[in-house]
Amino acid sequence: MKKKILVILYMTFLLTGCFKKESLTVEQVKEKINDLGYQVYDVDLGLHENSEGILLIQDEKFNSEYIVLNSIENAEELFESYVNSYQDYKGKSNRESKSKAKNYRTYKLITADKYLYASRVEDTLLIIMGEKNAKDKIDEYIKLLGY
Repeated sequence: MKKKILVILYMTFLLTGCFKKESLTVEQVKEKINDLGYQVYDVDLGLHENSEGILLIQDEKFNSEYIVLNSIENAEELFESYVNSYQDYKGKSNRESKSKAKNYRTYKLITADKYLYASRVEDTLLIIMGEKNAKDKIDEYIKLLGY
């Protein structure tokens, strides 16, 4: 019995605390989504303070920002800002999930008609706001980028 508990605790630790994601450069994001039909725009660096690169990615069902910041601390601060702004979309029926590991955090909110997602990996952010009926497409996009 003790062995089972130890194995379960070890697997939980392994899956949540030790998993590490790799951040991407702006160029790597462009390469990954190049042939998928999204409209991609390099944005002036003044959009977010402390940013080193920003891509706006548009689809007919969702909009996404990929932001490279100059520090993990600034990325964490901006991540929290987006998560806080998503709270305005909450209604009576929501599905909300959060995860945190060694070098990343994610937040997902699904409302009656919206799908909102924020992910921080190291000093980068992936921010998505889309229609709930585009959930599968958005999930594929997130998976493709590894965020």
